[in-house]
Amino acid sequence: MRLSRYFHELRGEYEAELDDLRTDSEDRPVLDRRLAEKRRALTSILPLMAYAPVMVVPVFHRAFGFEKAHRPTLFELLDCEPGEFPAWETLSNELFVADWARPLIAKVLAHAGGEDFLATAVALEFEMTLARGYDDGDGEPTAEDGRGRGSDADEDTDANEIDDETQSEDYLEQQGFDRRTPQ
Repeated sequence: MRLSRYFHELRGEYEAELDDLRTDSEDRPVLDRRLAEKRRALTSILPLMAYAPVMVVPVFHRAFGFEKAHRPTLFELLDCEPGEFPAWETLSNELFVADWARPLIAKVLAHAGGEDFLATAVALEFEMTLARGYDDGDGEPTAEDGRGRGSDADEDTDANEIDDETQSEDYLEQQGFDRRTPQ
């Protein structure tokens, strides 16, 4: 997999942003609650998408499913720079979009740079999916794998979140960082 300079720089920042959202100051899991807060605040944080996209991309965490048949297009996306991305209409045909994300996508598309931002969100989520080794099956995010949850329900004790944290720790360790939690 080849990453453009743009995605190479953003992927670590995105993983760190999600890591920051995962736990509170007492190390309790709060990812779902914080994602719900970001989704509710989308209108106010949209201006950040132009110069700090990783602050806004978590709004779309678990919003996309990736069918194996469309992966070549998504791999090509990872090799693009802003301005080279396919139009959202084309890109959205290459993935599953969770129903809860559609109104948020409409808000983003109403702003200048919205299409490039959504392509960035798709690419970062796709790269994260690859890094974690998910096998998407039919490509749709599901409640069982934790990627389809988009409700505002607080599921902080969900076993999937604990698994996500473990996978995150594994990924960061592979990148040369020390583990926060013992194995």
